[in-house]
Amino acid sequence: MRRSLLWLVTLSLTLLAIPAVSASASADYETRSVRIPGSEGVSLDSIVMTPKSGGPHPVLVLPASWSAPKYEYFVPSTKLARSGYVVVQYNPRGWYASTGRIDVGGPKDMADLSAVIDWALANTPADASKVGLAGISYGAGFSLLGAAHDKRVKAVAAMSGWTDLRGALEPNGTLSMQVALALEFLGHTVGRAGPELDQSLLEFAKGNVSGILDPIEPEKRSPATYIDRINAQGAPILLANAWSDSIFPPSQYTKDFYEKLTVPKRMEFQPGDHAMPEGGGLAGIPNETWDSVTRWMDHYLRGVDNGIDGENPVRLKPTFGPGAWRTFPSWSAAVPAGQKRYLGDVTKPPLDRTGFLDTEPQTGWKHTIVTGTETPAFAGIAVASNLGKPFGLQLPTNLALASRFNAGVWATEKFGEATQFTGPVKLHTTITPSAKTAQLVGYLYDTNALGISQLLSYKPITVRNLTPGAPVPIDLNFEPINQGFASGHRLTLVVDSMDLIYFPLNVPGSRITFSSPAEDPSYAVLPIG
Repeated sequence: MRRSLLWLVTLSLTLLAIPAVSASASADYETRSVRIPGSEGVSLDSIVMTPKSGGPHPVLVLPASWSAPKYEYFVPSTKLARSGYVVVQYNPRGWYASTGRIDVGGPKDMADLSAVIDWALANTPADASKVGLAGISYGAGFSLLGAAHDKRVKAVAAMSGWTDLRGALEPNGTLSMQVALALEFLGHTVGRAGPELDQSLLEFAKGNVSGILDPIEPEKRSPATYIDRINAQGAPILLANAWSDSIFPPSQYTKDFYEKLTVPKRMEFQPGDHAMPEGGGLAGIPNETWDSVTRWMDHYLRGVDNGIDGENPVRLKPTFGPGAWRTFPSWSAAVPAGQKRYLGDVTKPPLDRTGFLDTEPQTGWKHTIVTGTETPAFAGIAVASNLGKPFGLQLPTNLALASRFNAGVWATEKFGEATQFTGPVKLHTTITPSAKTAQLVGYLYDTNALGISQLLSYKPITVRNLTPGAPVPIDLNFEPINQGFASGHRLTLVVDSMDLIYFPLNVPGSRITFSSPAEDPSYAVLPIG
């Protein structure tokens, strides 16, 4: 999972960092391990780096990621300390040597975060008017929540974090099984799970899959819940994420969070999966995400006139493979109105039974799939399957092998010239289920002239309490992409009934029929213009 990469990094950093902490050897700053009193008597295991030059200094607090040791940020923190920041890195409650039990970013964690700021202002030459929060994943969520819960926070950098916890872990009512179980496993082995995580695991053991997140109260732990408070308190927000993040996907950032922020803001997307864009910076490798974090904090905490506030704030690299940044003044400016393409009949020629995404309505057809069988349209293993995406490397897929008894497949024409897609593809269709629950997973592929496809985006949807045999319209918004399709390539849309990344909810062997009624044709909106 996510730790396949991050654990290798943090383990090596730990081996390097432990002697560095004990030796405290630096001409520019002092490093010490401390225990910071949190709320309710909890003790938080921490590392503090303090510049040796006279203060006061801006202070940057970095909560560690889920299951990562407190040394996670050691290398970038040394650079920040050398440039004049007091840096406090700590393990949240319930992890490693920090006492207490895991609170999943809840009220106790927010009280601890404020206590860490209290301690830094009382015990280091920190400037109370220049407090920043930054972090990766769990630490990113803490940082965004901290912007809502502590008025002293003046700048935030959230890397690979969440804004909508339920939307990320249970998209469209479909549990991200690989992710949820991995997080539960780590919380009950590496950490000390709190009562919410304990109850969550119990719900899963009882078979109550749809209720696994309820004990955590994800809305209470979602920054999007507090968007008005974040805006009122005014801390500038930097968001950085990967396009193919299988834990906290990018759609939770875009329109429903970033566009609602009224504070100074910036949003960056790069190829890869969870924590990959910023991961190299943890090992000291030159890293554009950490460069942005440093520039962001330098401008908003230290008052450095580095121009970051005058740049286009929305910065996008390709979803798949290397490429240059494309920049825009807003997310809405990046996403075109799009082209509506109508889903055609998959029973007609050509022989591969691929429906055409036509510019004119195609109605009257039906296509039935049998549920419960995996197809070559497959998201893979969370994080691991996307390790090569920044380099343009991924296992190719031949969608001709996808049985049309188990999937619907539609494709555009081969593009005669390079065509840019920016934003989410939106699918509207009508389904008629044979059972009370219908679960579907949609996939978007870049298919080349030889018929070889590369996965760009996927999204599930689960519809419950249906009347068997009764048609119902559904809408599915895919995760956004930023990808140029070369001449001779085409977009291929696949919809099947399951993926191993999600908990299966269809009755095995049940049927789902796609159709395109004359009064409500099936279509997809493609973000090209």
